[in-house]
Amino acid sequence: MVRGSITHRLLEILPGLEASQHDRAAARIFAPHYPHAIDDAAKDQIRTAVDRLMAEPDLAKIFDDQARVEVPISGRIGDHIVSGVIDRLLITEDRVMIIDFKTGLPPKDEGDISPDYINQMAIYRHVLMGIYPRHTITAGLVYTENTALHWIDEKTMDMVIERLLTSTS
Repeated sequence: MVRGSITHRLLEILPGLEASQHDRAAARIFAPHYPHAIDDAAKDQIRTAVDRLMAEPDLAKIFDDQARVEVPISGRIGDHIVSGVIDRLLITEDRVMIIDFKTGLPPKDEGDISPDYINQMAIYRHVLMGIYPRHTITAGLVYTENTALHWIDEKTMDMVIERLLTSTS
């Protein structure tokens, strides 16, 4: 949990800073956990993984200064009001990209992603489709344990929403 919490915080803070400020900010994030909960080797592993993820070509835009961090969202699924917080959100002329960070063991493959996480991302996507009807909306999960990125299939999210709308009628 400590590792995931630190990774999440680094991914929240570092992209908004100049590269020259990363080491100092990371040291402040690690400080409350060092050395009793995390050692030098773990610190190095976490920083390497975070830096690698922020440099990932598929995610470069989600970590630039145009992306929004910790964005509250609320809307409706049928008669139910839903709300949450999107970890990273990027809106361009024709696309909306949602990224959520997850702690815990990453799935071995897409079929092992928790249905709860798929439901969460489907709901976020559905709400954003109402706000940005002409945009392509993609949703992905980043597991903080190994910084693995998993994009959620749009058809899968559509089926989740269809099921939720049917069950609320």
